Amino acid sequence: MDSAPRWIGELTRLLPIRSQLVLAGNIRDSFPTPLAAGATLAPLLRCLWAHLAPLDYRFILVYDPVEGLRPYPNEEAIQNDIEDLSRTLPHLKGRKAGEFIDLSLLKSMDEEGFFKRLHGK
Repeated sequence: MDSAPRWIGELTRLLPIRSQLVLAGNIRDSFPTPLAAGATLAPLLRCLWAHLAPLDYRFILVYDPVEGLRPYPNEEAIQNDIEDLSRTLPHLKGRKAGEFIDLSLLKSMDEEGFFKRLHGK
């Protein structure tokens, strides 16, 4: 029996036909989330990533009325891409995602209010 919340099944069913989805409700709750060692309770974003990462999603945009729109890059997905590419591009072998992404830029953009201005707040 799948321990994932029912809304996760609906979400993954709708992803191929919807370009955007809005989740509302008990977003501060913990949700059953599959991990390698078994299921656990996890916050919403971690639960979402557990289901979206296997579908090759690379980031998620999260919005809340207080903090606005924020991107959350998935460093693990980038690392998987590097490992896949290293089979055909040997110079990537052993490289880490952190060498290719600089989260300080996102942090700087956020501190300067870029994402708040993006959605007109």
